[in-house]
Amino acid sequence: MVLFRATFRGMIVDAHLDIAWNVIEGREVLLPAREQKADEQGIPTVGLPDLKDGRVGLICGTIFTAHRSYLKNGYNSPEEAADLGARQVRWYQQQELAGRMRLVRRACDLPVTGDPGQVLHSIMLMENADPIISAAHLYWWWQQGIRIIGMAWKQTRYAGGTGAPGGLTRDGRALVREMDSLGMIHDVSHLAEASFWQLIELSDG
Repeated sequence: MVLFRATFRGMIVDAHLDIAWNVIEGREVLLPAREQKADEQGIPTVGLPDLKDGRVGLICGTIFTAHRSYLKNGYNSPEEAADLGARQVRWYQQQELAGRMRLVRRACDLPVTGDPGQVLHSIMLMENADPIISAAHLYWWWQQGIRIIGMAWKQTRYAGGTGAPGGLTRDGRALVREMDSLGMIHDVSHLAEASFWQLIELSDG
């Protein structure tokens, strides 16, 4: 009798990681958490070395923004939101150029195994769509590598969100159609219930 043993090396996925926002907040994400200086909250954040040590092969690296009424380092206008979002996109792109990260733009870019020796892969996920000035600007963000968008965190110009009931706005409906035309993924995590059901009815994705 011959016995066959197969070893499966699973891949761990962190589907929501605010790592670029942590950089804007002054946290030292290129260092492991144990080597970081405590911030004003007293808590270090996960660093890229920690992800490697933890056998994380793929993250959804967020582009996180929030209005100043919700967050002290937030934005007051769509233009400020766009600038804040673009700064985070550039950070991910810089990590790719430095060989620390590989941005996933197509399905074939996804990693196959969770081998900790391989480069960390990241799908860029925009959490809160206010950095998108209008649906006509979405293609620029797609060119930068954004592949997933959640239209709301709290309430935005596009949709109701957590703690802020409401449906999709006219701009929100236009954004849904434009996202579908580019094959982008909808993140419904923070959508208000009315916005969620309207997106489900409207989207063909």
